[in-house]
Amino acid sequence: MRRNQEIRRIPELMVCRKRLRICDVQRGPRDFSRIQRIRKGIRSAGLTSALFCIFISVMVCLFASPLMGIFIDVSQVDIIAAGVHYLRIEGACYIGIGILFLLYGYYRAVNQPGMSVVLTIASLGTRVALAYLLSATPLGVTGIWLSVPIGWALADAIGIGYYLVRHKKVTQ
Repeated sequence: MRRNQEIRRIPELMVCRKRLRICDVQRGPRDFSRIQRIRKGIRSAGLTSALFCIFISVMVCLFASPLMGIFIDVSQVDIIAAGVHYLRIEGACYIGIGILFLLYGYYRAVNQPGMSVVLTIASLGTRVALAYLLSATPLGVTGIWLSVPIGWALADAIGIGYYLVRHKKVTQ
C-alpha cells in the first residue's frame, strides 16, 4: 500500500515545488509588482494543483482495482477489496494532500521551514491518534483509512489559518 501512495504523490509534489519556486525567487524589497507576481504565482500553483488533484482523484477512484492488481496478485480478492476501499477513501480526498504540498512549498519558499515541520507533525500526529481511536469504533478499518484525509484537512486548516493571520498582520 505504501509504494502505491508514494507513486501517486511524486507528480503532485513536483508540480507544487516547481510552481511555488516563484515565491522563493521573488523575495526581496517590498514593491507592488513583486507582491503581485507572488500572488499570481500562488494562484497559478493553487489552480494547477487543484486540477491535477481532481484528475488524480477521479483516476484513482475509477481504476482502484487495476491499481491494486499491479501490486497484489489478482487471486487475493479480499486484499484487493480492502485496498480498493482504502484507495477510494483517500483518492476522494486527494485535494487535501495537494493543498498540504502547496503549503509545505510556500512556507519553505518564504523562509519559514519550521512551519512545514508543524504541518507535518499535525498531519501525521492526527493520523496516528485518529487511526487508533477510530479503529475501536464501529467504523473499524474504515476509521483508520479516514484518519489520513482528516489529518490532511487539519494540517491544511492550520497552514491556511496561519497564512491568513500572518498575511493580515503584514498588510496592516
